[in-house]
Amino acid sequence: METFALFDDKTSSKIEFEFLGVTQRDKERIQINCFTDNNDVEDSAEKGIWATYNSLENANLIQKKGTTHWGWYKRNKATQKLIPKGKKYYIACEFDESKLKRQVTGESAGLAFAVKFAQEIYRQSAGSELGYSVAATGELSGRTKGARVKKVSSINEKLLAAYECLKAGDKALYPIDNKSEIDPLLAEKLIQKKIQLCPVGTVKEAIECLFDWKFQNKRNIRKWIPKIMAIAALAFIIYYIPRISPKPCYEQVTNRLQYGDLISAKEDVNRCLKKHKNADPRLSEIAKQLNTDLYLTINFEYIKKDSHSVSQKSLSDLTLSVGDGYRFSISPSVDCYFYLFQFDSNEGVELLFPLTAFSIENHKLRKNQVRLIPGGDNYFYLTKNTQQGTITFYFVATCWRAMDIEKVFQKYNHATRMSKLKYREELIKRMNSRRTLLKEGVKGLFYHKEYFIQE
Repeated sequence: METFALFDDKTSSKIEFEFLGVTQRDKERIQINCFTDNNDVEDSAEKGIWATYNSLENANLIQKKGTTHWGWYKRNKATQKLIPKGKKYYIACEFDESKLKRQVTGESAGLAFAVKFAQEIYRQSAGSELGYSVAATGELSGRTKGARVKKVSSINEKLLAAYECLKAGDKALYPIDNKSEIDPLLAEKLIQKKIQLCPVGTVKEAIECLFDWKFQNKRNIRKWIPKIMAIAALAFIIYYIPRISPKPCYEQVTNRLQYGDLISAKEDVNRCLKKHKNADPRLSEIAKQLNTDLYLTINFEYIKKDSHSVSQKSLSDLTLSVGDGYRFSISPSVDCYFYLFQFDSNEGVELLFPLTAFSIENHKLRKNQVRLIPGGDNYFYLTKNTQQGTITFYFVATCWRAMDIEKVFQKYNHATRMSKLKYREELIKRMNSRRTLLKEGVKGLFYHKEYFIQE
């Protein structure tokens, strides 16, 4: 069934999920591609999906006898694990903003994304959907299994939206801290329509309310014995292995950096510099880069086809037409490799920088030097062949070449039309992995996304 996010303009928006394929080489347990230009919605989606994943991973659930899912539960043992430990997911999610009356922030959509992910996991495990739809509002405090559902504004307007989009037997989830603010007449109206109101304080409570299940407490001490032994063995390995393990070579570390495995590369470099006095001096330079902030100063200029004057403006507030031109000026805070991709609203991808090929001469920027793209007095121009709609730009810079991004784009260039969408999504995934690393505190990287509208 459906899941709706609720907003203070008395509207709702349906959330759509699709699970894409993952491979053993994918290091992240959760990879998310959210098709929206609203950064708050992207953050809400990440918080909701991660909080549900961390709550359900390897957790035992007990279902209450007499609930609507009791038959499936009874056929599948006394407890259930909806997400086995280490299970990986690659999720594409879409947020329908077409029905909204005005622009919304999307911060309160976190709870809706959390319950949508739980619904989809149940559907995969049970082979069938829930028998009711759900509407939810609530901002999440974080991505952990202990994530709280924070109080939201305009709760009555949002529950009015739930009244419009739900039917008898459906559920509306909202923060428990908002319970005292609900208009009694509105609550009675929802109850008369047989919509179940579910105040929740945490993501775990939301999952329990969604399914009428409860999380099982593990109290059997015998289950902890293997874990204790594993911890002891790990402590032994951590203490002794570094004393006998070989030093990581410069080429090995560089390869990891170029393919986006910056966390492992940083651990190798720090361990080597700490344990070995005669470490390769080039590793010290890499350590410095991994601890240096990388910023780009980006300026955007455009020129209308019926005007000779150059204008500067924020991309997100801009609409251009066929015949209009645009260009960028880029200045980095440190020496770096720079990539600029342009995505149209269909399957098209263009590499705007470097202009010809991936080589040091073409796409390495020097500290504080301004680089014009496409160069000189030239502009990129919108043509009739350019797909109308949203034109999105990805700005990615690293202190090291991003070989994984380069190779995926080369595959895209040589792919058939049917295969191009696959490599387009893979390219977005690789660039978003840099965004995730930045959020985790890794330095030596830069990621930025902008867009404008083409009429």
